[in-house]
Amino acid sequence: MLLFFISLILVFLSSYFFVSVLENKKLIEVIIYFLITAFANIVLSFEVLSLFSAISRSGVLILNILIFALSLVFWYRAGRPAFHLKLKNSFKSFCTVLLKDKYLLVLAICTIFMCGVSLWLISFMPVVNPDAEGYHVLRSLFWISNKILNHFSIAEARCLDLPVNSEILYAWILLFVRKCVWFGIFSFSGFILSLTSLYGILSNMGFSLRRKLWVIFITSSFASVIVQISGTETDIIIAGLVLSSIYLYWNYLKSEKRSSVILSALSYALAIGTKTPALILVPGVGIWMAAMSIYYKKKYFYKPFLSFLLWGVICFIFFASYNYILNFLDYGNIAGSPSLLAAHSNHNGLKSVPADFIKYIFMFFDFTGFTWNQTLGVHILNLRDTIISSLGLFVSHDGLNSSDSSISNNTLLEPLMGLGILGFLVYLPCLFLSLIKPFFSRKKKDWFILSFAVILLVTIFIMSFQLQFMTYSIRFLTSFCVVSAPVLAHSYCRKNNPLKFIIVFFAVFYLIFVSTNLWARAATRIFAYFREGATVSQVREIATCSGFFKDIKAKPYLMKNYPVFNIACGIRDKIRMIDKRNKILYFSNASDTLLIIKMMEFDGYNIDFDTAENIDNINLDKYNLLMLVNDMQLSTNVQKYESRNSGNDYITDGIVCSYIDINDMPITNSSKFYPYKSACRFTNYFFEKHGFKFYNEFSVDYTEKGNTTVMKFRFYENKNKPVINPLH
Repeated sequence: MLLFFISLILVFLSSYFFVSVLENKKLIEVIIYFLITAFANIVLSFEVLSLFSAISRSGVLILNILIFALSLVFWYRAGRPAFHLKLKNSFKSFCTVLLKDKYLLVLAICTIFMCGVSLWLISFMPVVNPDAEGYHVLRSLFWISNKILNHFSIAEARCLDLPVNSEILYAWILLFVRKCVWFGIFSFSGFILSLTSLYGILSNMGFSLRRKLWVIFITSSFASVIVQISGTETDIIIAGLVLSSIYLYWNYLKSEKRSSVILSALSYALAIGTKTPALILVPGVGIWMAAMSIYYKKKYFYKPFLSFLLWGVICFIFFASYNYILNFLDYGNIAGSPSLLAAHSNHNGLKSVPADFIKYIFMFFDFTGFTWNQTLGVHILNLRDTIISSLGLFVSHDGLNSSDSSISNNTLLEPLMGLGILGFLVYLPCLFLSLIKPFFSRKKKDWFILSFAVILLVTIFIMSFQLQFMTYSIRFLTSFCVVSAPVLAHSYCRKNNPLKFIIVFFAVFYLIFVSTNLWARAATRIFAYFREGATVSQVREIATCSGFFKDIKAKPYLMKNYPVFNIACGIRDKIRMIDKRNKILYFSNASDTLLIIKMMEFDGYNIDFDTAENIDNINLDKYNLLMLVNDMQLSTNVQKYESRNSGNDYITDGIVCSYIDINDMPITNSSKFYPYKSACRFTNYFFEKHGFKFYNEFSVDYTEKGNTTVMKFRFYENKNKPVINPLH
């Protein structure tokens, strides 16, 4: 723990010295520069160490010291500048505005409350997001074990193919602390970066302080924003990085300050290296930058644009390209493996874009926290389907990673939450108004707002063209809406009226209710557990393996005798019964939540993961035990499809692998799609040939979409390397 705080202090001091030289008077730029340089510092350190397979505590600390020394020299040679921030006057202005508009004061208090609850959850809660347990945070543990960021063999393709920057941040904490804790602070920092950049952008537009604060508070009250700022989803980080890039580029056009364009390019490069929605945003943001360059520089518009592109390429190489290069080397495509692309890409081209575009627009009708979807939501979705059918539009099947799109969301489930009631009450009307108003107004501000509406619409179009429609893409839509949040400036009114009251009412509801009732980390229930005497360790264990019950006061026994809903906890408990000296190879399935199992390595257990298709490269002799689920493995990391040697199957060493297309049908010679998944079966011949015999098993009932299946977890013992201290 001490070493982590040393590393943290070195990173912070490095950013302080760099930022004090680049900008020491404007608070907005100071915050943006500080967060961007700190992020870049950590990413660069891990990527440099990875080149030498040297990711370790000592390696990170050495690079922290080197970068700190460089920043110190940079600061000293620049004349040892200090910050000169005029915070007192700004604070007085804020207080004056809040006291003049009581609605803003209420929103400010509720936003502070929401931030306080979020930080409280961040301070002790473990990872409870299935995506994080299945690949986001999980892959960080493999990098620490392997001391390198390179691809490894595992059934889940997303562990390998997706950008790495946010996971590097998780690896930084895990490397030193060896616990899943404080990860939400990165999303919270992305939230702060988003609001700070929004404030700066609205200032450049010339809006009053009241309107700027209104936009910030309404953006903060969106349900999907609230749920993300204390979790491990990275969409709010993307929004913050892209908004800061936009703001700094705008400053560069106005001041021609070189540091602005460099940091703007760095910010966008970090976004591209964090999550693919940043790439989807490129055309829309590119159009905005080109338009603003023409507005400010006229016929010389290409100069600032080319400067941004030049620095963008440099920053991309150093801060974003690592996994894209790995993808190209391993798959011949920077976007990822053929199986991952098969699962997510739009295979219908332009003909499916209009219908998908309309479906994404209707995702603004989100009823998070309310049951109105059972009545009003049905009619809205019927209207959506009527529009699509009346226009004769082609409708493709929803993507593989999607819930039922015929039902409007009203849950507090993180992957499904949209903007909430304010999405269609405020955001959608503002979006349409921003498209119309400039043509009936001569105000420059309206044209600036229009440019952000264009970013959103272009980005939704690109997403419709590139990806299959998925309800889970609501997370991407959150990023895009936060980036385009300046359109919300149209919703502010100085005078109090019924509409303003309704907007504030729903904003307050989300800031208070959603922040305290998040799925899997409901602050109200967690607080009740603490009141009943639960320790932090107990709360973390319950959050990971079970869930929090609202009637804990009436049923205090649930603090110890709680039902286990996370299958990984059951697996962990079974492995704990095995001597730590045994080496285990687990053929896990794609989408398995393996995080807490992989975390057992910090406690001295020796557990490897691999794929059946990679069996020829595995030395089975070194393992005491093999672990399988139903003697099969389902893998989205398809490796041997091109090497099929028995009709449509790949067979080797008693393992038979068949391949599944995106319609969940077995691949045949006539199939036009690349498989997104392999299904490999371990036959008796495999165990006989390699000298393994049945050792033990346990069963778990697994229910998904109403269907219950029995999962049999089997251990097989190596006859030539028997289990140490076997079970009796």
